[in-house]
Amino acid sequence: MSQIRLSGFGDPSANGIYNQFGEHDGYPFYKKDTEDYIIIYRFENGPYSFLPFYWIEGVVNVGGFSVPRFVPKYKSIDTNVLIATWEPVVEITSGELIVGDIDLQSSSSSSSSSSSSSEGFSSSSSSSSEGFSSSSSSSSEGISSSSSSSDYNLWNPSMINTEVWYDASDLNTITENLNFVSQINDKSGNNIHLIQESGSAQPLTNSRTVNGLNVLDHNGSSQYMAYNNWNRPASGDFSVFIVAEIDAITNTQQSIFSFNAVTNDFQFDSGNASQFDGRIVSFGIQSSGAWAKTDLGGGWEGGPYSGPSIFYFTHDNTTGWFSSFVDGYRRTSKVQIKNPLDSVSDMQIFSNRAIDQFLNGAWGEFIVTKSCSEECRLINEGYLAHKWGIESKLPHHHPFRYVPPTTNYIAVDWTLEYANYDVRGHYDARDIDSITEIGGEVSAWADQGSGGYTMQQTTSNKKPITNSETINGYNAILFDGVDDEMECFPNPFSPAGITDAYVIYIINTKTLTDSTLFTLTGDSTASNRWQAHSPWGDGVLYFDVGGDSVVSKERITLSGFSADTVYLIGLEGSNTNGYKEIRRDGSFGSSIDACSAEGIWAAMALGSGNGSDFDNVLLGEFLVISDIVSFEEKVRFEGYMAWRWGHQTSLPSVHPYYDEAPKTMIHASLDNSSSSSA
Repeated sequence: MSQIRLSGFGDPSANGIYNQFGEHDGYPFYKKDTEDYIIIYRFENGPYSFLPFYWIEGVVNVGGFSVPRFVPKYKSIDTNVLIATWEPVVEITSGELIVGDIDLQSSSSSSSSSSSSSEGFSSSSSSSSEGFSSSSSSSSEGISSSSSSSDYNLWNPSMINTEVWYDASDLNTITENLNFVSQINDKSGNNIHLIQESGSAQPLTNSRTVNGLNVLDHNGSSQYMAYNNWNRPASGDFSVFIVAEIDAITNTQQSIFSFNAVTNDFQFDSGNASQFDGRIVSFGIQSSGAWAKTDLGGGWEGGPYSGPSIFYFTHDNTTGWFSSFVDGYRRTSKVQIKNPLDSVSDMQIFSNRAIDQFLNGAWGEFIVTKSCSEECRLINEGYLAHKWGIESKLPHHHPFRYVPPTTNYIAVDWTLEYANYDVRGHYDARDIDSITEIGGEVSAWADQGSGGYTMQQTTSNKKPITNSETINGYNAILFDGVDDEMECFPNPFSPAGITDAYVIYIINTKTLTDSTLFTLTGDSTASNRWQAHSPWGDGVLYFDVGGDSVVSKERITLSGFSADTVYLIGLEGSNTNGYKEIRRDGSFGSSIDACSAEGIWAAMALGSGNGSDFDNVLLGEFLVISDIVSFEEKVRFEGYMAWRWGHQTSLPSVHPYYDEAPKTMIHASLDNSSSSSA
């Protein structure tokens, strides 16, 4: 068996491997003396942190052994390129680079232990009851990978327990006469085949494509496909995915799909007589015997839609909510289910429930799953987006925007270790091991990041208190508003100062006084300041960048704060973009188009303006980033911190992480591998 050794780092730009789009513009293999080299990518920065730690590209034959070729569709110039040579022996461990040998076969499989991994991934003979597993038998829910599967196989819906799966690109599933479709077979194995016996209602096949793949073309006057008397899952839980393209709208009830039942049903229609804004119209589901519309006041966010797009609807009877997404973005508020869809209904594609309004357009794939989990949504969106060539429409933070899912991906909760930013301080009171205290008095609060920016206080009467009060049941640090404060010196931003910064934190306001929660620059009265008053006695949060007078500093405010209330606050100040913003509980608060760069005056401080303006506040978690943070990442930070502190119900219902904490997808075999070879 041949192995390789990580023998050094290469510079992709210097060696001409990539152009600015991440495509090859040079020969990607190297020779050093007589050794054959191969490139191994280790993704550490940028939008690729969710990828496996290592990717192998190319085929190099040495002694008859061929390296498997597996190339991600997109690559980034901000990756580190590792040059590998062929030499005997080694190991890959989770999350760190081992400069040693790598056994390619061992690194492409997980531990063969018969027990499940504590990380949620196992390779054994037993099945996983939930989530993603790699085993010799299928899981009852989620994604599974057989023991004989290669790590490099692309994921598809056959790997989950689908209820329905129609794929117009698979011509073998289509029954047609002169291109008019009378049937499309269900690929789920449940034999729920779509039928259209009426010739005038039959859509066309072989007439148009999306991304080079066949789709069914509907004229908007009479054509639709249906399956009558569909039995929904007994739990009432199901999710629907459809890739559709919309040509024209002439009626508000023209629908992408509908479920027509005796009592409780719904349709997914345009909501507009001239364009597809998107709307869910239900009968009996939200209230017995009554119609209800979910359209956020005349249409979904982000519309109108023409596609091709991935339209997603989830009917989660277990948690009691339904909602919708388009191309990975939430587009409706979360709506309560008072009564589930009838157990039996007619399922109709490109028709409303009454079968008197038809959609003009085309559709390529339609999937119904029994799962409403976020990982199920993410992996199906990734599969559909890459197959149908619309991956660029997914959010930048989507785990499968840049590469399609493969068989060995698993979903895990997103944490700050997956954030690729310059962290200048992360303080977390839930981690009691990070707090140094005697009798509850805190003398040190360790930075959870890699910078070692520890907050300290050596004076006894200035030490805040731990283990005395909580935020939603989790330990928090209490500052008394008299003289408690903590400082980090040298300042994490010293000596360069602050150009771009983002701060997010969760607090209980305790009492409202004219005080300062923190200062990054170290002096609240200096000519340069980057700080927030949190909030004052008037219930207003003042966020200042600049000097100590109203004229010289850029100040924005946000009113409406109350005492003894938990808030999740995000503050952005970017000199590069000339922009400042306050966000509260996942919603936009206020902003201005101005932000100066600031110098450093003294220690960064929490609980005060560094020696003055002491704040009476309960602080749970505080994160400081020296960088420009995208909107997608802001909402992910919000989702992470809200769910971690039991504050998620305070997020707006259209927030991407209102339903579930943020997830990321990792490559199970490499991230959880403990195998090695001698």
